[in-house]
Amino acid sequence: MPKIKSVNVGLIGAGRIGSFHGQSIARRLVDAELVAIADPAPGTAAKLAETLGVDAAYAEVSELLAHPGLDAVVIATPARFHTNVLVQAAEAGKAIFCEKPMALTLEDADRAIAAAHSAGVPLQVGFNRRWDQAFAEGRAAIDAGKIGAPQLIRSLTRDPGPFGAPIPTASHSGPFSTRRSFTTSTPCFGSMPAPSRSRFSRWPTRSSARMQRRRLHRHRSGQHPLRQRLGRRRGGELLGTLRL
Repeated sequence: MPKIKSVNVGLIGAGRIGSFHGQSIARRLVDAELVAIADPAPGTAAKLAETLGVDAAYAEVSELLAHPGLDAVVIATPARFHTNVLVQAAEAGKAIFCEKPMALTLEDADRAIAAAHSAGVPLQVGFNRRWDQAFAEGRAAIDAGKIGAPQLIRSLTRDPGPFGAPIPTASHSGPFSTRRSFTTSTPCFGSMPAPSRSRFSRWPTRSSARMQRRRLHRHRSGQHPLRQRLGRRRGGELLGTLRL
């Protein structure tokens, strides 16, 4: 059996989530090698590179993209930079894994997709819950019509928090504080600001961002059937429940 060629990966963004992705590539993935790290904050890329045994550290994305033998990139910058970095990586001919959200507007999302399509490179957005067995089972149940038309999804999830951090004794606060669990109730006709939350309803219910915008407009204008029903009957009508 022929040996699979190792994929040389560059990490763009060495903050909290970037460090996690870097550890995963360097220490947990087979047939992948972390060969370079880029971050504009002075010393940040070099510090993570030293920790993970990576030889190359850069301050500029363009320098990382020019790294010899680079096959792919993981984009873990702050969200507002995702689209421009993604387009830059696509134009350099690199396969792309981008942290969510890929863009902050639908127009930028279309621009990012077009760049990857034009360059002929793979593009994947890190919607990790799509690989979660419980979410897959939930989507299958909805597709099979087992619960009726979804109107609200309530999700309780537990994340590990920052790496190696103790379980907090105070309430969740600050950019790097730990939050071990959280509960999300997502109206299927609504729109939520964080992609980590909105994906709980959009993917299981096959609802696109454009569809949710239309549903939100109908809800606000009083045209959505759930809002009309709630107006007529106190407490509304429970069509079905699904535990994710």
